[in-house]
Amino acid sequence: NVIRREPNEIRGGKKWPWIIVCVLFGILGPLVYFVFGRKDRSDDDDDDYNASH
Repeated sequence: NVIRREPNEIRGGKKWPWIIVCVLFGILGPLVYFVFGRKDRSDDDDDDYNASH
C-alpha cells in the first residue's frame, strides 16, 4: 500500500521511511504505517469514483 500511494497521501510526505519500517518490522511495521502513516482518503479524492458517480 505504501509503495502505490502518492507522497501527498502519506504523513510526512516521504515514502522511504515507511517502506523501511514495513520491511524491518515485518507484521508490526505495516500495522504502524496503517495506524500512523496513512492519511484517510475521502470518496471525492478518487478520480475513478468521481467518474462513475
